[in-house]
Amino acid sequence: MKGKNLKLLFILLIVLIGSYPVEATPYWVKPGVYVKYAALRHEKIAQKYKSGDVFLSTGDVILETNGTYIQMSARGDTYLTFTIMGDEGDYLLMNLSLEMFNVTIKQFGDKTVILWPKSDLISKKNLNNETLFNVTEARYSCTYKIRKEDGMVFDTTGTNYGHTILWDDLGNAPIMVDHPFQLVGFAGNSVSKVVNVTPLDVTVITKTSNFKKPVIYVRTAGGGSIQTPVGEVSFSGTDAILYFDGSTGMFVTGFFPTAPDLAACRIKMVYFMDQWGMYMSENHKEKGKLYTYGIGFYDTNAEFGVAETAQFSKPETSTKYLYIVPIAFLVLLVVFALWRNKR
Repeated sequence: MKGKNLKLLFILLIVLIGSYPVEATPYWVKPGVYVKYAALRHEKIAQKYKSGDVFLSTGDVILETNGTYIQMSARGDTYLTFTIMGDEGDYLLMNLSLEMFNVTIKQFGDKTVILWPKSDLISKKNLNNETLFNVTEARYSCTYKIRKEDGMVFDTTGTNYGHTILWDDLGNAPIMVDHPFQLVGFAGNSVSKVVNVTPLDVTVITKTSNFKKPVIYVRTAGGGSIQTPVGEVSFSGTDAILYFDGSTGMFVTGFFPTAPDLAACRIKMVYFMDQWGMYMSENHKEKGKLYTYGIGFYDTNAEFGVAETAQFSKPETSTKYLYIVPIAFLVLLVVFALWRNKR
């Protein structure tokens, strides 16, 4: 085989290997897995702020659904659960579930959206262009999708909201500085991007778990502000601070006013504050330990440990072979050509 043809084979082989599809999902991400986060009430913290005539919530949420803006504020615990409902080939079907306890709800407009069982309604008051409810429990849920190739979040209409906050795929496609992070959700069509990624030699401690060092610190900026029914809320240079487990890549705690997974579910803005984490930070502060900041990991059924060999379904296996077979054939051709040239 001539040198020109051999060079062409090498180039084709490199192109095929470089285009091999990589799924940006950690090994533990699979249908049926859920991860639950919490911002918990702590009585001593709640009473401390109450004595100063300040109402400290565990969660404040503004969402838009069925043409109605809804503002919810929880004095009790707040839980946010993400469940992988199914695998649709290139996408994961996700469910977001928000649970809030001892909640004050404001709904703006003429329509009323019921987010609570009838027995949980404590009171209702009609105000000027808004309705005020007090309920013992409020629930909200929605479905969206995450593209496996790059971790991008999509709503049910196909709009891309940016990178999921649920994981940082450290092995295949890690979150990196200057990468766009959230594409939709800010005022003026602003886009936030990653401005800092730093491994930290700290242990993250939540109410239910300890995540041993290192953890990956990610900060995003650029979003600027969010438009809400009660006005525009601006930020001072930082949109989100996120901490990921350095072993599994799972999001473990963080503070953010919005996130792609929430924006895809019509949640405009959030403010989560784990009072348990506040209490521990004030009373048990220790070098090398970081307590829940904003909202933190609470529970999961994911199986962590040594990464297992991925089991592909038939469509995925055939796609894999579309790459492997030509590459193997080209390798054989190159080896044969080199052998012929040596003779």
